[in-house]
Amino acid sequence: MKEIACKLTGEEVAAIRDLYERKLALENLTKILFPSENDEMYKRLVADYGTTMRQFNDWWSTILAAHQLPADEYLVDFQEGQLIRPAKS
Repeated sequence: MKEIACKLTGEEVAAIRDLYERKLALENLTKILFPSENDEMYKRLVADYGTTMRQFNDWWSTILAAHQLPADEYLVDFQEGQLIRPAKS
């Protein structure tokens, strides 16, 4: 059973959705772009991914602090705008 940890604002949901989609897109690009084929583009991909991951991790840190949540495993329910703590098995 899942536990609702907190309700997110529309702005919080939009921010993590954008970061999550960007993260996935960049990860997919790493599967088709190789440094041997286009070194400059690959370097930009790696730099963009690093920046995106920092922003992604910063979002989580900010949300946990703002909602006074302990460090744990959480999932974002984009449709309901909630942070969910999955059931431990």
